[in-house]
Amino acid sequence: MGGMSEAWGVGALVFGLVALSGCGLFHERVDGWALDRKASLIERDATSERTRAPLPFLSALELEEKTRPVSGVAMGVAPLLQHRLHDVEDAIQQEHLSFESAWPLRFPESNQAHAYVYRHGALGERPMILWIPGQSTDDFIFQGLTAYLSALVARGLDIVFFVPPYHLERTPHGFPSGDAFLATDFPDHVAAFGQALSDARTLIAWLRGQGVRRLGAIGSSLGGSLLARLSTWDEGFDFLTLIAPVIRWELLVFQPEMSPVRTQLSQSGLDVRTVLRAYRALDPSEERALVPAGRISIFYGEHDRVAPKVALFELAERWGIRDKRLRSYGSGHALLFLAPSLSREVLGLLDRDLCSYGWTCRGLMPWTRPPPAFPMCP
Repeated sequence: MGGMSEAWGVGALVFGLVALSGCGLFHERVDGWALDRKASLIERDATSERTRAPLPFLSALELEEKTRPVSGVAMGVAPLLQHRLHDVEDAIQQEHLSFESAWPLRFPESNQAHAYVYRHGALGERPMILWIPGQSTDDFIFQGLTAYLSALVARGLDIVFFVPPYHLERTPHGFPSGDAFLATDFPDHVAAFGQALSDARTLIAWLRGQGVRRLGAIGSSLGGSLLARLSTWDEGFDFLTLIAPVIRWELLVFQPEMSPVRTQLSQSGLDVRTVLRAYRALDPSEERALVPAGRISIFYGEHDRVAPKVALFELAERWGIRDKRLRSYGSGHALLFLAPSLSREVLGLLDRDLCSYGWTCRGLMPWTRPPPAFPMCP
């Protein structure tokens, strides 16, 4: 009961802050705190001598060429010991995939790629969904995603969960999960995007080689960004669900909280214009996705400062995504996953899509999830 009382106390405090400050302003401030923390991480190595090294790519063409999937990769397959789903059928096989990354980073712990597979039978027998999570995903946040993963498995789908560089098993010694993606020299930070795209493309190619033909994808924040970029290359996904994807990373460079980072990068000899060129290589807006526009969904926050809606609207217009595929929430970036209706609407739209694709109609049930400890904006 003490824990419950504390939760309600925190909820009341947050609700009071929302009421006093105005909902939009509150979410923008929370995102500002998050950006300030990210800026402090980047500043740790912003003046490092390694920052003077050339950036690993400066164009989308160069990025695509350097991240092409590796054929004949030696894939390790072992029982999944950590990050298991505990509320699924005993017949579900849970496996840990690993392979050597073709794109090494500064911290070698990240050079072994990892993914978790939750499957009903042989690969390829059922449709599969690739899930790529957001930046800073750790063991605690993973537990918050298990309800989604379990709900997808209950629908008769197989899941492959991709571990981004510098996260979970790929975390360097002395860092919390995800922090090293930012708290390293800038060339290595940019290279982490390259490693993520390279490893994901190799994983997808391996799955295709194992007989997986029906493959959809879901990603949030960093994961949504990676999936949007991946969707313009190789064989297309059957559907794409993006939750607050960061489409234009260069916009973060010019947030007020990033001013010290811009100064330090300049002092270390790295021109901001060069930084922008590398980030723009990650922007998928100039190319069309190899996914029908009617099978792409975007969920976003009205007050998001990390993945601002203007960039998402531009992407939607260029890709021809219809308005009914754009779902808005009165939230910022940091608190979007606490929006009570988000999980219900993501899975509800997915259920309708699965039927229309002819994949499966199993598991069409009201999706329920306990509300967060404090009320969000309507």
